[in-house]
Amino acid sequence: MSISFEVVSEDSLYIAKEMVTSNHEHWENTSGELAEPLSNIGNGKSLFLKLDETYIGLVKYVKDNESVMVKLLLIHPDYQGYGFGTQAFFALEQRWKSEGVQSLRVQEQKNQSRVNKFWEHVGFRIDDMMKDERVYVKKDL
Repeated sequence: MSISFEVVSEDSLYIAKEMVTSNHEHWENTSGELAEPLSNIGNGKSLFLKLDETYIGLVKYVKDNESVMVKLLLIHPDYQGYGFGTQAFFALEQRWKSEGVQSLRVQEQKNQSRVNKFWEHVGFRIDDMMKDERVYVKKDL
């Protein structure tokens, strides 16, 4: 069983929205609406994370020249705790590295300790503290 990726399309957008609303830790820290559209516009990309043919998660990111800002990476609650988030992240990291990306950034709210620990676990460090958010940076891909 391996992780694969599928582009979020207009036809599958409802699955992405369900994925976000099912993740209570993320949803409780938003205004009740998706902060940014999940459609693939400009440099922004949204991909499903799939385990065989099952949708297990979602990633939204913005790629700009040699850097990527991860806006959202989540695993459906039914699939959390099995290492799929870590596996998906490292697969994405290899993909981005092969595309010439040299640095990754993630922006998360301070009060999401489980999420923040995940980013530290996969090699990010705190770069800057802002009022309500932490910015994590991973360099040297």
